[in-house]
Amino acid sequence: AMTAIDQGNFQKAVESLTKILSAPDGINPKNLMSAYNVRALCYSQINQYDKALSDFEKALAIEPNNAEILGNRSFVYQAMGDIDKAKADAKAAKRIDYKIKVPEF
Repeated sequence: AMTAIDQGNFQKAVESLTKILSAPDGINPKNLMSAYNVRALCYSQINQYDKALSDFEKALAIEPNNAEILGNRSFVYQAMGDIDKAKADAKAAKRIDYKIKVPEF
């Protein structure tokens, strides 16, 4: 998946990550959370924002106070034009880790 991302082939990365996530038993929760986060980012790169949001939700279900995921989701909300949700996620992410990258408003 990471090679596909490096090559800019986000659809291929989504397919690889989907294979991994289709059998989550035995995967360390941190790794599972990371896989959902990365797949969400890939979905956002191919403008499949609803799928990205779904994966961010799954990642946040594992670790609700993850600043990186909240920051990433903020960018997706911004791209969708939902500025209120984007600002809320950005603010939440900054409360957890003031160094996290979020959209500028």
